[in-house]
Amino acid sequence: MEMDKASPPTEGYKGAPHEDSYFAGQKISTNSATSSPSWGQRVALAIVSLVLWVIVFFVVILIITTTPAQIIVSGLGVSPTIVDNSKGLYTITFLLAFGLLIFSVLVLLINTRFNRRH
Repeated sequence: MEMDKASPPTEGYKGAPHEDSYFAGQKISTNSATSSPSWGQRVALAIVSLVLWVIVFFVVILIITTTPAQIIVSGLGVSPTIVDNSKGLYTITFLLAFGLLIFSVLVLLINTRFNRRH
């Protein structure tokens, strides 16, 4: 089947223009980065940040308080022995407290940056 060279192209589907300002057929606003967030967005970020911080805080406290200072180690054909875990407990406590501190600073910085007026 040979195509006729003089025939016009078919009027079928035409996609969205392929420009940098288009994505999936919707134009992305270029001034959205300069507009300040609404009051509702700021409150939503504050609430979500607070809830996530409280969840992380209680998980850290739960892990610290439930980690035993002594561990019973046993195996096949070996009598159970008690191993002191106080050094590991201090390490876990330090790492979790440091992680909570970093998370707290990040939440504070993100909320401050988001709520800053331009």
